[in-house]
Amino acid sequence: MAGVVAHPRVSCDRSGQHPVVGIRYKKVGDNFDLCAAEFNKVAPTERAKYVAISVPQASTETIDDVQGNPALKLAEDSFLDAYASLSAPDRAAFLLWVKGVDLPPPPPPPPATEGPAAEASSGIPAASAPTAPTPAAAAPHNAAPHNAATNVHEGVTCDVSGMSPIVGNRWKKIDANYDLCEAEYLKLSTEEQASFVCLPGGAPSIKIKSPLADTKWPMGSIQQIEWESTGTISAVKIQYAEKSWNSWLYDWSELAISGRTDGKIPNTGRCRWKVPTEGIKPGTKMYFRISSQQQEDPSERSVHTDSELFELVESVPPPPEKAEAPAAAAPTPLPEPSTA
Repeated sequence: MAGVVAHPRVSCDRSGQHPVVGIRYKKVGDNFDLCAAEFNKVAPTERAKYVAISVPQASTETIDDVQGNPALKLAEDSFLDAYASLSAPDRAAFLLWVKGVDLPPPPPPPPATEGPAAEASSGIPAASAPTAPTPAAAAPHNAAPHNAATNVHEGVTCDVSGMSPIVGNRWKKIDANYDLCEAEYLKLSTEEQASFVCLPGGAPSIKIKSPLADTKWPMGSIQQIEWESTGTISAVKIQYAEKSWNSWLYDWSELAISGRTDGKIPNTGRCRWKVPTEGIKPGTKMYFRISSQQQEDPSERSVHTDSELFELVESVPPPPEKAEAPAAAAPTPLPEPSTA
């Protein structure tokens, strides 16, 4: 539901792709991984033996010139194998148990053998050098997407596989009481997938991906806004306003090309919009606000976020049509030869 990700230290055991990019398919109980292209070649009866992993290892370490911690990968794979072997009720109970375990603190990192840290630990002062003041960290504009791989959707059952509760991404059919787990959703055709919204679970949040700061949109053109979300937001409300932050927020649904008449925009992560032409001048700076309008978990708090400022510019007129060249005059016929 989110950009293309790479899975460090994971190779496709058929195509050789390294690292695996996109969704990683791991065979339960076996050190065997496939990329999406190779998984799609697997017989439907064999696909149930795989788990889909859309979130890469979070470690940013580089060990032996390769990103990712091999110990963390081993722990993740062992967890997946153990988790996949449990029944649906036991899965939920296991996750609750993990959250309640009081683990000891991790071991301290090994002492440095060279550099300033080693000099400090040995009591030998490092060479003095001027240091620039550390700037204050900027507040994040939007929360980062939540890791949805182990989110549990209590009370929600996959209407095809029977997984209960659904763990990971929950796919809800728009305007219908019908839910799928990630594995069943991936079996649908592209046309069928378009009628679902992704509910990752976790803490609710919305992050706008487009427009970016200083984007210029021609007035009267049709553009697309894109966003990603977490929680159980199934429909959103989109508004826009001018740069003066005290101005009114106008409802976007009248200009949204979503095919809806109730003002609810399905939380598909994208929606086309016709840039207004009336009452606005070229050069106007604007921003969007996306708010959660419908959430499947009634206890979930409502959230909203604002986009960066973008600019409206004059529409580019279409190039003038080329005038047709006059038809060439017919050649004058030659006189008949004289027979006198």
